[in-house]
Amino acid sequence: MTNINENKDCKSVNFSDFASRLLNLANAGRERSKIIKYFMHSNDTWVILLNIAKSNYLNKSISISDSLIGTSFTKESGIAFIKKSSMDKSSYLEIVDDQFDHRKKNVYLKKEVKESFEKYCIKLSLCVDDPADSKKCVRVL
Repeated sequence: MTNINENKDCKSVNFSDFASRLLNLANAGRERSKIIKYFMHSNDTWVILLNIAKSNYLNKSISISDSLIGTSFTKESGIAFIKKSSMDKSSYLEIVDDQFDHRKKNVYLKKEVKESFEKYCIKLSLCVDDPADSKKCVRVL
């Protein structure tokens, strides 16, 4: 097996172990949270959530149209999904006028969605030793 980092020995993994880890992720990924289930019902809605989450965690705004990047939604159906997700009784997203261009609408996660997403990520992640500080660990998926 090729070593990506030449300065470090990488333990080779047999593909049975790799398949077991992927199976564990798949089983652990069966989420019971109604919020996460709502977005996981299709690849496209999951991509929308991930696009919005990424921007939110980078403290950047994301427009409705940019949140659709990587989906197969038509612009109209994607916008309809986002509007529905912000208006239903189970409102998960917040649509806000852009600060500089009032024709543009930005979309944000509501607090409950962010909390559910964080719980889901923690559930799927592992804690590995931090190479910079032996007393700490880093969460990785």
